[in-house]
Amino acid sequence: MLSTSPPLLPVEVIEHALTFLQDNLPALARCSLVCRGFLPTCRSLVWRDVDLNFGSFKLRERLAKLSEVLVLHPDLGYLVRCFTISCARRSELSVEGAIRLCRLFPSLRSLRLFGVDYDSLPMLFRLIRSVPTLEALHLFNIRDHGIDSSVPLLLPSLPSLPYITLPLKSGLGRHNASPQTSLKVLSIVGRRRTRHGVFRDITSLLKISGLETSHLRSLNLRVSSRLESIPGVQVPSSCASHLTHFGIAVRDLTTNSTIDRLGREHMRRVFADLPKCGRLRSLCLQYDRPVHCVNRRYPQAGMHGSAAASEQPSASLFFLLELSELLSPLGAPPFPNLESLVLAFLTPPDWLSSCTEALERLAQACLGRSEDDLGERRYPRFTRLEVQMLVPEMVVLRGQKQQAWEARARFAVAGEHVLPMFASFTRAGVQVEISWVGRLYQAEQD
Repeated sequence: MLSTSPPLLPVEVIEHALTFLQDNLPALARCSLVCRGFLPTCRSLVWRDVDLNFGSFKLRERLAKLSEVLVLHPDLGYLVRCFTISCARRSELSVEGAIRLCRLFPSLRSLRLFGVDYDSLPMLFRLIRSVPTLEALHLFNIRDHGIDSSVPLLLPSLPSLPYITLPLKSGLGRHNASPQTSLKVLSIVGRRRTRHGVFRDITSLLKISGLETSHLRSLNLRVSSRLESIPGVQVPSSCASHLTHFGIAVRDLTTNSTIDRLGREHMRRVFADLPKCGRLRSLCLQYDRPVHCVNRRYPQAGMHGSAAASEQPSASLFFLLELSELLSPLGAPPFPNLESLVLAFLTPPDWLSSCTEALERLAQACLGRSEDDLGERRYPRFTRLEVQMLVPEMVVLRGQKQQAWEARARFAVAGEHVLPMFASFTRAGVQVEISWVGRLYQAEQD
């Protein structure tokens, strides 16, 4: 006799299916109410990422509510793997306050901070040692405006949770008096408007702060500068041989399209030092020209008036040619394991229209003489190229219809103007992705 009851799925299959809903919090909440057996998996997915990047909007109330929930359910703190919060002046939260909040999450692996000031970096790196489980630190909107002393910075008072003061068998919680954080991922994205020297050698700053750099595997130093007299960031020598991903910003033109001598010297030094990162699987290079875009598309917003805005953009091929020379040496390739290349142009798409030959040379440098035979290529594992283009957002579109229209317009520009410039890569089977960056530095939400 056949049974009419539905077959029971293994618990592992159900848990795997629930992971596909990890970005849909309402759906996970409903699933947790369907069956009590779903609750542990749904709860771990909901609390995996805690995002408090609200700027100044009810931050104190949300922090108080978070502390209240963790007091009632202390086990929830163990589920948090990623924590995001803003330390900008508008949020009234200090760097020290943000690190103190991390004590609520003994299993924290990734920390994302927005709006950290350059002057706070030494203190941040020292305080980060109190989070021994941390593996990834992402700093967005790094700026050098300085802290306004008139703004009362928030130092949240944490509840006396048991796992903050008691040692745990799993090794989490409070460690010895001088714990070490083994950072594997460090990303710093921001811009500089003043001649700030604290960022020149990030690895030295980390060592002074007591952080170990030998464990770094991914280092992203995409710090843009609008002042030609500021020296650029160098390739760190202490951890270069261990890196599998590296990102850096370079430039070679000034805001009025003249050659920036200091910028070109810095670019040459960067490309000369990059072969030290012989284990790279991913390389990200950012080419800076933000003011050119503003003057080009919005003359009234230009820094140099209508005279500079009326000039035609003088595209410099120096960056692409130097990169081609780096990737096509006479001997062995500098990055034999290279899989992905990201080129971030802080320029509008029409800037690349005069770089067709340079892009073709770059394709030959990446692919070698053979486009079809992977074994004959210079970089056999190279399968992905991402091109980031700048879209100035002087006018912010509101509403879903406007955003959908803008997305279709960008897709059309990518298909008609940008992708054909990289035809050599697509013919060779390389996945070419065009992404649009309205604001390179993701701002904190109001």
